[in-house]
Amino acid sequence: MKIGIGFTYNFENPSKNSEMLFKLREVGFDAIDFDMVSTETDFYKLNKEELNKLLDIIKSEIKAAGLFVSQVHGPWIWPPKRDASVEGRLERMEKMKKSIEICSLLGSKYWVVHPVMPFGCDNVPPETKEETYKINKEFFTELTKFAESKKVVIAYENMPFSTFPISAPDKILSLIKLIDSDYFKMCFDTGHANLVMNGSLYDNIKKIGKELKVLHVHDNNGKGDYHKFPYDGIIDWQEFMKALKEINYEGVFSLETLFKNTFGTKEYDEELKYLYATAKKLTE
Repeated sequence: MKIGIGFTYNFENPSKNSEMLFKLREVGFDAIDFDMVSTETDFYKLNKEELNKLLDIIKSEIKAAGLFVSQVHGPWIWPPKRDASVEGRLERMEKMKKSIEICSLLGSKYWVVHPVMPFGCDNVPPETKEETYKINKEFFTELTKFAESKKVVIAYENMPFSTFPISAPDKILSLIKLIDSDYFKMCFDTGHANLVMNGSLYDNIKKIGKELKVLHVHDNNGKGDYHKFPYDGIIDWQEFMKALKEINYEGVFSLETLFKNTFGTKEYDEELKYLYATAKKLTE
């Protein structure tokens, strides 16, 4: 199984990008989860000509390092206030389509996205459940048609919010079945599932089965979304890997972990090596 890790493009110091990519490959990583979360970056502001020039540079740097883009993480704003209005959702749709187009240009098949949260993510009134599903179904049905035109699969991610009605993996699965498209599948986030999940990790993966295309791998203590390294929390990783093998998961084992140290330091290099070694042992 290929091993990937999150990568955020450095606009402030572009020369660092190539250095970082080569470091990831040197350690052993195969792929990157390309971060397009912030809509305040040049990815969303440049005109078409300028954007294509930037993407050509990025693609050449990734290729030179011997890596590939396994997935792209689409836009997300915290808190998700703009989801509450029709105008806000239209703006989000525009940004998402731009992100999907870039995903296609980067040569990635999968694009990860969070649900639309029209009534917020915390302390969500239970009576809004039906409307939340309705808005998400309509929004992502339209977006899926656009993604299909770009040959990109939307990977809808499970959330860590206990009162948001489309958080748990089985709730995500129900929406995937409603939309019923080869271009709308699932990103399984292990840390989020550890906080909001019905049943065991093993049972959830088995139930999702062929709908699972993308992973966000990280650990926590069951109380907060801390994005720790595997084995630094309470997730049963043997159970998780057993389930992946039984459903014949063919995607990348993509890590979404936080580091204690800064890139360029000896301590960071040691953390990175340790993280890769842990992932390699899990995927053998």
